[in-house]
Formats: sequence, C-alpha cells, structure tokens
Amino acid sequence: MMLAKLYLNAEVYIGQAKYQDCADVLAKLDGAYSLHTTPNGTKFSAFQELFLADNHKCTEEIIWAIEQDGVNVQSYGVTNYLIFASTGGKMDTNEAGISSGWGGLRTTPEFYQKFSTSDARNLFYTKGHQAEIDEVGTFTHGYAFTKFRNVQSDGVIPNQTVTVDEKTGEEKRANPGFVNTDFPVFRYADALLMKAECAARGADVDGLAALNAVRKRAGLGEVASYELAEVL
Repeated sequence: MMLAKLYLNAEVYIGQAKYQDCADVLAKLDGAYSLHTTPNGTKFSAFQELFLADNHKCTEEIIWAIEQDGVNVQSYGVTNYLIFASTGGKMDTNEAGISSGWGGLRTTPEFYQKFSTSDARNLFYTKGHQAEIDEVGTFTHGYAFTKFRNVQSDGVIPNQTVTVDEKTGEEKRANPGFVNTDFPVFRYADALLMKAECAARGADVDGLAALNAVRKRAGLGEVASYELAEVL
C-alpha cells in the first residue's frame, strides 16, 4: 500500500504520472484481502465493525493497523483521542464504551451531507446539535460522529472495572479510560477507491467494479459510470 500511494501521488511529487504502476501494485492485494461484508455480531453493521474494540478480527480487510489496548497499549492519542474527543454533551458514554467524553470533535455540514440516511457510513450524533459550527467551543455546534467506539461487535465493553458493594452485593461497572480499538491505517476499501481513482486518471483497471463494491457494502446502489470528483 505504501508503494501504491507513492505511485498515486507521483505526479505531484516528481511531475510524472504513475497511475498504471499504482493500479498494478494494488492488483497484488486482490485475493489476499477483501471487504468485510459479514458482521461478526448482530449489533453493528459490517462497516462499523471495522472501527470497534475487536476490529482486530477484521483481518480480511484491514491491511495494517496501529494497535491499541486499554491495558497494555495506553495512549491519549490515536483512537483514544478519536473516541473520547468525539463524545460529549448528552451523548451516552456507555454507547461509546468509555468513562467520559471530552466534547471536542464534530463534523462540518459539508461532510455530513455526503452521506444519505441509507448509507452504512452515516454514523453521526445529531440530537440536540445544529449542523453549522457557529462557535467552535460549543460542542452542540456541528454533528458528532460515532464511527469509532470502544465496544466489541457483541456489544460488550472491554476492560470494565467491576466492584461489588459490600452491603448489597450489587456489582458496579466502570467504563475504562483507555480503549481497545485499533486504528486501521490501510484497508482494502482504500485500495478499491485508489483503483477507481487510477481508472479515472487513465489507468487500465476496472475502477467501476471497485467503486461499486465499496458502494454495495455501504448499502448504496451501483452506478453505471462515475467522475473523478466523485471518488475524491
């Protein structure tokens, strides 16, 4: 993937188009990787499972990921930042699988509007929020996103601290302060979209089939043709 990305941007780097070279390198991934289309559990779509606490199971699509583990690989960056910072206000921290929200990250209206309600990638929190970000410091200005979560595909929150009330015997569970969700750096879906871009730029590769495979997994209909701007 690294070599393919260098070829994809070669025209910018060295002034020479290498889109066919990019497509040829990407072809080597076919057969070794595929889209994750069948959910491991019943609570989330196959797409969202790529961004959950047990996404290490999605090895058919995730080519390379930065590992995160709430016990052994703790960090305030990577997915810990993405999950905590995109949760705030009246959002349910249990749904995110974390101890608290930082209330920071939101999306712009332009980004949100790219995803229809039937699109599996439409993972936003809009209740009580306005689309426009008039005040950057106000969390309810702009829609939050729920793509990344520290919840497993079976709905279980990993690494919860369990305490037992000495008087009642009642179990109390506290969500963790660090997440288990790995950060996917390269995915096969990315490779397919790169193929579509290469085709639109003149490479001999079936970009339409690649694009439609990504659209189908998102729950969208196939298209008969496309323009470069639609991929970018």
